[in-house]
Amino acid sequence: MNLRIPPRITDRAFKKIAVSCESKILRVAVKGGGCSGFQYIFNVVDSVNEDDQVFEKEDSRLIIDKTSLQFLEGAEIDYSEELI
Repeated sequence: MNLRIPPRITDRAFKKIAVSCESKILRVAVKGGGCSGFQYIFNVVDSVNEDDQVFEKEDSRLIIDKTSLQFLEGAEIDYSEELI
């Protein structure tokens, strides 16, 4: 699958994966949510599937399945902490 604009993963996101995920692999998925819209699912996993797109920096990886990838075209995946 060729994306026109692949998602951009920030350095902060990769750093958080490195320090928070023992396996250093974070899966991001998009699921249909019915009348409330899409749901964005984040899971720490131990392996990569054959149809996953892998984004890697140093020893941290963020993976997105082929179906979810089309909904994340042009998105930015970042990490922030806020006191709200």
